[in-house]
Amino acid sequence: MLRIWRPSGQEVAAFPLHLARRKTVKELKIDLQALAAIPWYRMRLVHGCNILDNEFMDVCMAIGMFSYFTRPGYSTNCYRAEDLLVDLQLLVIPFREPSPVHAHMFVEAAGWGLEFSVRRMLEECHDPNLAADLGGERLTALQNASRCGLASTVRLLLEVGARDLPSQPALVDASRKGHDDVVDLLLAAAGNKDLALKAAAEAGRVQTMQRILGAPGGLTPA
Repeated sequence: MLRIWRPSGQEVAAFPLHLARRKTVKELKIDLQALAAIPWYRMRLVHGCNILDNEFMDVCMAIGMFSYFTRPGYSTNCYRAEDLLVDLQLLVIPFREPSPVHAHMFVEAAGWGLEFSVRRMLEECHDPNLAADLGGERLTALQNASRCGLASTVRLLLEVGARDLPSQPALVDASRKGHDDVVDLLLAAAGNKDLALKAAAEAGRVQTMQRILGAPGGLTPA
Protein backbone atom coordinates (compact mmCIF):
# COMPACT_ATOMS: atom_id res chain seq x y z
CA MET A 1 0.00 0.00 0.00
CA LEU A 2 1.23 3.47 -0.88
CA ARG A 3 0.22 5.96 1.81
CA ILE A 4 0.54 9.73 1.53
CA TRP A 5 0.77 11.90 4.62
CA ARG A 6 0.88 15.58 5.49
CA PRO A 7 3.71 16.70 7.81
CA SER A 8 1.05 17.06 10.54
CA GLY A 9 0.53 13.28 10.46
CA GLN A 10 -2.83 13.41 8.67
CA GLU A 11 -3.23 10.72 6.03
CA VAL A 12 -4.29 12.23 2.71
CA ALA A 13 -4.74 9.07 0.64
CA ALA A 14 -3.76 5.44 0.23
CA PHE A 15 -3.39 3.53 -3.03
CA PRO A 16 -2.65 -0.14 -3.79
CA LEU A 17 0.90 -0.37 -5.07
CA HIS A 18 -0.10 -2.12 -8.28
CA LEU A 19 -2.24 0.92 -9.18
CA ALA A 20 0.50 3.37 -8.25
CA ARG A 21 2.89 1.57 -10.57
CA ARG A 22 0.70 2.51 -13.55
CA LYS A 23 0.92 6.25 -12.86
CA THR A 24 3.50 8.94 -13.34
CA VAL A 25 4.26 11.08 -10.32
CA LYS A 26 2.36 13.93 -11.98
CA GLU A 27 -0.71 11.71 -12.53
CA LEU A 28 -0.62 10.72 -8.86
CA LYS A 29 -0.55 14.40 -7.88
CA ILE A 30 -3.55 15.09 -10.13
CA ASP A 31 -5.44 12.31 -8.34
CA LEU A 32 -4.48 13.89 -5.02
CA GLN A 33 -5.65 17.33 -6.15
CA ALA A 34 -9.32 16.41 -5.67
CA LEU A 35 -8.67 14.72 -2.32
CA ALA A 36 -6.47 17.41 -0.80
CA ALA A 37 -8.02 20.50 -2.49
CA ILE A 38 -4.52 21.64 -3.46
CA PRO A 39 -3.43 22.36 -7.06
CA TRP A 40 -1.15 19.55 -8.17
CA TYR A 41 1.66 21.88 -9.23
CA ARG A 42 2.08 23.11 -5.64
CA MET A 43 2.64 19.56 -4.38
CA ARG A 44 5.98 17.94 -3.69
CA LEU A 45 6.03 14.23 -2.87
CA VAL A 46 8.96 13.21 -0.71
CA HIS A 47 10.30 9.71 -0.07
CA GLY A 48 13.10 9.63 2.45
CA CYS A 49 15.35 12.52 1.44
CA ASN A 50 14.24 12.53 -2.20
CA ILE A 51 11.68 14.75 -3.94
CA LEU A 52 10.00 12.67 -6.65
CA ASP A 53 10.28 14.04 -10.18
CA ASN A 54 6.98 14.72 -11.97
CA GLU A 55 8.07 12.99 -15.14
CA PHE A 56 8.90 9.59 -13.66
CA MET A 57 6.85 7.13 -15.69
CA ASP A 58 6.25 4.87 -12.71
CA VAL A 59 5.69 5.97 -9.11
CA CYS A 60 7.26 2.76 -7.80
CA MET A 61 10.37 3.32 -9.90
CA ALA A 62 10.51 6.88 -8.58
CA ILE A 63 10.76 5.58 -5.03
CA GLY A 64 13.31 2.93 -5.93
CA MET A 65 11.05 -0.11 -5.75
CA PHE A 66 11.36 -1.38 -9.30
CA SER A 67 14.00 -3.92 -8.31
CA TYR A 68 11.68 -5.21 -5.57
CA PHE A 69 8.91 -5.99 -8.04
CA THR A 70 11.15 -7.53 -10.70
CA ARG A 71 13.35 -9.72 -8.52
CA PRO A 72 13.16 -13.51 -9.12
CA GLY A 73 9.88 -15.03 -8.03
CA TYR A 74 7.75 -11.96 -8.77
CA SER A 75 5.67 -11.54 -11.88
CA THR A 76 5.58 -8.08 -13.43
CA ASN A 77 1.83 -8.56 -13.83
CA CYS A 78 1.06 -9.86 -10.34
CA TYR A 79 2.66 -8.13 -7.37
CA ARG A 80 2.46 -10.06 -4.13
CA ALA A 81 3.15 -7.06 -1.96
CA GLU A 82 -0.09 -6.66 -0.04
CA ASP A 83 1.83 -6.52 3.22
CA LEU A 84 4.27 -3.85 2.01
CA LEU A 85 3.66 -0.27 3.17
CA VAL A 86 5.34 2.69 1.52
CA ASP A 87 4.92 6.18 2.95
CA LEU A 88 5.29 9.45 1.06
CA GLN A 89 5.10 12.89 2.59
CA LEU A 90 3.08 15.60 0.86
CA LEU A 91 4.58 19.09 1.05
CA VAL A 92 2.71 22.14 -0.23
CA ILE A 93 4.82 24.89 -1.76
CA PRO A 94 3.57 28.45 -1.14
CA PHE A 95 2.91 30.75 -4.07
CA ARG A 96 5.89 32.80 -5.18
CA GLU A 97 5.84 36.53 -4.68
CA PRO A 98 5.77 37.63 -8.32
CA SER A 99 7.54 40.61 -9.77
CA PRO A 100 5.49 42.88 -12.07
CA VAL A 101 7.53 41.49 -14.96
CA HIS A 102 6.65 37.88 -14.14
CA ALA A 103 2.97 38.75 -13.65
CA HIS A 104 2.95 40.49 -17.04
CA MET A 105 4.65 37.51 -18.70
CA PHE A 106 2.14 35.08 -17.20
CA VAL A 107 -0.96 37.04 -18.19
CA GLU A 108 0.42 37.76 -21.66
CA ALA A 109 1.35 34.10 -22.23
CA ALA A 110 -2.23 33.10 -21.40
CA GLY A 111 -3.55 35.60 -23.95
CA TRP A 112 -1.30 34.17 -26.65
CA GLY A 113 -2.21 30.59 -25.79
CA LEU A 114 1.41 29.76 -24.89
CA GLU A 115 0.45 26.84 -22.69
CA PHE A 116 4.00 25.56 -22.29
CA SER A 117 4.97 28.90 -20.73
CA VAL A 118 1.81 29.00 -18.62
CA ARG A 119 2.47 25.47 -17.32
CA ARG A 120 6.11 26.24 -16.61
CA MET A 121 5.22 29.31 -14.57
CA LEU A 122 2.52 27.38 -12.71
CA GLU A 123 5.04 24.67 -11.85
CA GLU A 124 7.25 27.43 -10.48
CA CYS A 125 4.32 28.15 -8.13
CA HIS A 126 2.93 31.32 -9.61
CA ASP A 127 -0.64 32.03 -8.54
CA PRO A 128 -3.05 31.23 -11.43
CA ASN A 129 -5.06 34.31 -10.41
CA LEU A 130 -2.19 36.74 -11.01
CA ALA A 131 -3.21 40.04 -12.62
CA ALA A 132 -1.16 42.51 -14.64
CA ASP A 133 -1.61 45.77 -16.52
CA LEU A 134 -1.98 45.15 -20.25
CA GLY A 135 -2.89 47.94 -22.63
CA GLY A 136 -4.20 50.14 -19.85
CA GLU A 137 -6.35 47.39 -18.31
CA ARG A 138 -5.71 45.19 -15.31
CA LEU A 139 -6.36 41.63 -16.43
CA THR A 140 -6.00 38.17 -14.97
CA ALA A 141 -4.66 35.32 -17.07
CA LEU A 142 -8.17 33.84 -17.20
CA GLN A 143 -9.64 37.11 -18.49
CA ASN A 144 -6.97 37.45 -21.16
CA ALA A 145 -7.35 33.88 -22.40
CA SER A 146 -11.16 34.15 -22.32
CA ARG A 147 -11.40 37.35 -24.34
CA CYS A 148 -9.06 35.80 -26.92
CA GLY A 149 -11.24 32.69 -27.22
CA LEU A 150 -8.52 30.27 -26.12
CA ALA A 151 -10.61 27.42 -24.74
CA SER A 152 -7.68 25.07 -24.13
CA THR A 153 -5.81 27.68 -22.09
CA VAL A 154 -8.98 28.59 -20.19
CA ARG A 155 -9.50 24.91 -19.36
CA LEU A 156 -5.91 24.62 -18.12
CA LEU A 157 -6.27 27.67 -15.87
CA LEU A 158 -9.60 26.51 -14.44
CA GLU A 159 -8.14 23.08 -13.69
CA VAL A 160 -5.40 24.62 -11.55
CA GLY A 161 -7.69 26.90 -9.57
CA ALA A 162 -8.06 30.10 -11.59
CA ARG A 163 -11.39 31.80 -10.90
CA ASP A 164 -13.27 34.65 -12.52
CA LEU A 165 -13.65 37.84 -10.49
CA PRO A 166 -17.00 38.47 -8.72
CA SER A 167 -18.18 40.69 -11.59
CA GLN A 168 -17.21 37.82 -13.95
CA PRO A 169 -15.38 39.89 -16.58
CA ALA A 170 -13.93 36.77 -18.24
CA LEU A 171 -17.41 35.33 -18.82
CA VAL A 172 -18.81 38.69 -19.94
CA ASP A 173 -15.96 39.24 -22.44
CA ALA A 174 -16.25 35.73 -23.86
CA SER A 175 -20.04 36.11 -24.21
CA ARG A 176 -19.73 39.47 -25.97
CA LYS A 177 -17.19 38.10 -28.41
CA GLY A 178 -19.11 34.90 -29.12
CA HIS A 179 -16.43 32.53 -27.86
CA ASP A 180 -18.92 29.76 -27.21
CA ASP A 181 -16.49 27.04 -26.07
CA VAL A 182 -15.01 29.42 -23.51
CA VAL A 183 -18.48 30.45 -22.33
CA ASP A 184 -19.35 26.77 -21.81
CA LEU A 185 -16.24 26.25 -19.68
CA LEU A 186 -16.84 29.33 -17.54
CA LEU A 187 -20.52 28.50 -17.01
CA ALA A 188 -19.52 24.99 -15.93
CA ALA A 189 -17.16 26.64 -13.41
CA ALA A 190 -20.09 28.34 -11.64
CA GLY A 191 -20.44 31.23 -14.08
CA ASN A 192 -23.52 33.44 -13.88
CA LYS A 193 -25.86 32.66 -16.79
CA ASP A 194 -27.77 35.93 -16.40
CA LEU A 195 -24.61 38.00 -16.87
CA ALA A 196 -23.51 35.87 -19.80
CA LEU A 197 -26.90 36.12 -21.52
CA LYS A 198 -27.07 39.89 -21.03
CA ALA A 199 -23.58 40.36 -22.49
CA ALA A 200 -24.32 38.13 -25.48
CA ALA A 201 -27.63 39.91 -26.12
CA GLU A 202 -26.02 43.36 -26.01
CA ALA A 203 -23.49 42.19 -28.62
CA GLY A 204 -26.12 40.53 -30.80
CA ARG A 205 -24.57 37.07 -30.39
CA VAL A 206 -27.62 34.95 -31.17
CA GLN A 207 -25.77 31.62 -31.32
CA THR A 208 -24.07 32.33 -28.00
CA MET A 209 -27.44 33.22 -26.45
CA GLN A 210 -28.84 29.90 -27.65
CA ARG A 211 -25.88 28.05 -26.14
CA ILE A 212 -26.33 29.84 -22.82
CA LEU A 213 -30.07 29.16 -22.72
CA GLY A 214 -29.41 25.49 -23.43
CA ALA A 215 -26.79 25.16 -20.69
CA PRO A 216 -27.78 23.35 -17.45
CA GLY A 217 -28.93 25.45 -14.55
CA GLY A 218 -31.59 27.74 -15.95
CA LEU A 219 -31.80 31.48 -15.50
CA THR A 220 -32.41 33.40 -12.30
CA PRO A 221 -36.14 34.21 -11.96
CA ALA A 222 -36.97 37.88 -12.47
